[in-house]
Amino acid sequence: EAVRLADAWKVAVRDIMQTEIISTRSNATLREFYDHASAHHLHAAYPVLENGEPAGVIAMRTLGAVPSSQWQDETVETLMDRDVTVISPGADLAEAMRLLVADREQHMLLVTSVGGKLEGILTNLDVISALKAGNTNGSSAKHRKAH
Repeated sequence: EAVRLADAWKVAVRDIMQTEIISTRSNATLREFYDHASAHHLHAAYPVLENGEPAGVIAMRTLGAVPSSQWQDETVETLMDRDVTVISPGADLAEAMRLLVADREQHMLLVTSVGGKLEGILTNLDVISALKAGNTNGSSAKHRKAH
């Protein structure tokens, strides 16, 4: 069992990351973001893109900082966190866990290519699920953008 767990830590991030991503633009209004996100499965946080590249993350809990009556006038940029951690798809699970544990406020890593393109996300739950199930096959879903 210990050998099996040791091998699991060598699994590449690309093999367990989520590739079906609901993201938003930094210039989207909070209303546009919320309406699009709530039409899908609600997550705790979403990647934010600027000019098609990752620029940060917006957590759903931050929407409470702005009265919903003002969501049409405020943009995602006003609430997004630009201090996010990125990881390469080729990094191993041990490195991903180190990064996730190092910043307890952040529960998501943005998986980016060398050129900075968002390829996926990796959450604490993805790592736990992969370890529990021994799932290292990954997924091949599409990336969807919120408005």
